[in-house]
Amino acid sequence: MEQLPDTLRGAVDAFYLKDLSGADAAKNTGSSEASLRKRLQRARALLKDCLTNKATDNHFEKGEL
Repeated sequence: MEQLPDTLRGAVDAFYLKDLSGADAAKNTGSSEASLRKRLQRARALLKDCLTNKATDNHFEKGEL
């Protein structure tokens, strides 16, 4: 998560880690609910890419690919 930009990390933190509703997470981050949804979408995509690349790198290092 440290690799995420602050705006995306704040959205993830408010919505997933603090377990706030969409409306409350949007207020917490100072954005609209639509902006919050878009930030969460971007954050999930970046985290997925990061995890996928890390998993591929680990398998490659172990000679599994």
